Amino acid sequence: YNLELFEGMTFSMWFNLPDGASSDVEYFTFFSLADYFKVKHLALQYIPSSEMIRIFVNGTAYSGKVGSIPEGEWHFISLVIDNTVATVFINNSRFEIPIKQMSLNYSKNNVFIVAQEQDRVGGYFDENQCLFGKIDQIRIFKKPLSCDRIAMIREEKIKY
Repeated sequence: YNLELFEGMTFSMWFNLPDGASSDVEYFTFFSLADYFKVKHLALQYIPSSEMIRIFVNGTAYSGKVGSIPEGEWHFISLVIDNTVATVFINNSRFEIPIKQMSLNYSKNNVFIVAQEQDRVGGYFDENQCLFGKIDQIRIFKKPLSCDRIAMIREEKIKY
């Protein structure tokens, strides 16, 4: 997206972790947004050892306990950012994490990365921080969606 000012966003996807995946990683990154000058501009991660969701906004970490995510099953996750609240949906559960007011600016230099995050400009990807498993139906919206719309997206899952 090449927006003048960030007013909110929604990211959603389905994922399936293989058996044993949680024991091999420090954390899973669902997505990250970085630009040339700032790493972890915006990121959504899950830490299996503490069963926490972590959100980075402008380099500041915000966390909330969400419980375990069973391996070998498909799960839905969505992040809705709307000014001072980050709402995370995991399957049928909803978690709100207060954040400082958003002040992200998008530019043509932004990079949106799915299933991994960049530690420094120019690469520096760590295999112990990526999302192992399968991903499906990635959706990115440049506005915050309502809880009802998130539920509709979750129910639209194509069964294989």
